[in-house]
Amino acid sequence: MDKELLRLHSEGLIALIPSFAGEVAQQVKAGDRAGASASLAEYQSIFGKENVYLEISHHPKVEGHEARMTLCKELAREAGVPLVAQHDVYYLKPSDSEATEVMRRISHGGEKSANEQEDFSFVTEKQMLEWFKDVPEAVSESGRIADRCNVTLTLGSWNFPAIATDPGKTH
Repeated sequence: MDKELLRLHSEGLIALIPSFAGEVAQQVKAGDRAGASASLAEYQSIFGKENVYLEISHHPKVEGHEARMTLCKELAREAGVPLVAQHDVYYLKPSDSEATEVMRRISHGGEKSANEQEDFSFVTEKQMLEWFKDVPEAVSESGRIADRCNVTLTLGSWNFPAIATDPGKTH
């Protein structure tokens, strides 16, 4: 999604800038601190300063990740952007990692994952507070973000967008 489209539809949205694949994180990884800072400022101009959060994550087995997160913390502090601690969850328990990796390998032609040794299971708030003890407010921030959100779901029914298709076409 390009930034022009984001500008058109940003009203009422909260932006969480990702700690791995996001533009800011990629610029930090490339050593472009000025570019990362400019991108963060641009997201603030798109969504409003009060609606932008910079994610930090804990992946000690990913080379250079800790140093990148330190830089992200500095950028956030300089820009006045709150941090939000996050943890990617792909399975419920650590013991589910092997099954998840087998499925990933099947879908990717047997290729081994660079992050295969990382734990992407659901973790407790206690664990998050341990990982982010230097910035406990980043753990609490997720609750404050949730409090700002309002969604109503009707359980027991499917909710799909209406997508117009040509007669006889499936996509």
